[in-house]
Amino acid sequence: RLNLPMGQALRIADLGCGTGATARTAVAWHAQLSADAVTIVPTQIALGHKLNQLATRGDAITMHQADFARTSLPSAQFDAVYLLESACHAQRKTKNDVLKEAFRLLKPGGRFMMVDAMLRHELPNTGLMQRLIHKIYRLWCDSWAVSEMCRLDLLPSEMRAEGFESLSIE
Repeated sequence: RLNLPMGQALRIADLGCGTGATARTAVAWHAQLSADAVTIVPTQIALGHKLNQLATRGDAITMHQADFARTSLPSAQFDAVYLLESACHAQRKTKNDVLKEAFRLLKPGGRFMMVDAMLRHELPNTGLMQRLIHKIYRLWCDSWAVSEMCRLDLLPSEMRAEGFESLSIE
């Protein structure tokens, strides 16, 4: 989905990587790809290291224990940055901190992808059915340690505000 050019050295950043499964798959498929995988969870880093040692080209992955919205990774060094089911854990309904970090990390012309559950618009909180839906939403968020889901209706303007130009939202 990133449509990265192959046949040249490329570097990707996986923000909110868990144990690094997506990065392991990517470097195994593409011989000139290296990955920096970021998670805040120490046990995921430890398990990721073990799994990388067993994986094809696992040495092409560097695991980082850091907040994915404030990494110490170098600016403008990544051909692609992605968040797979991790942006929901960022703060605020526009997830602007992690968007800002992703933009900082990308080379000019780099690719960005965020795959996650999102709200299409603000949930109404009036009426019996709407209050029930809102309560279910809050229970889901609390169960997944999510302060609030990203709002799809606010995402395009927030991405442009952070510097992204060519947007494709599916």
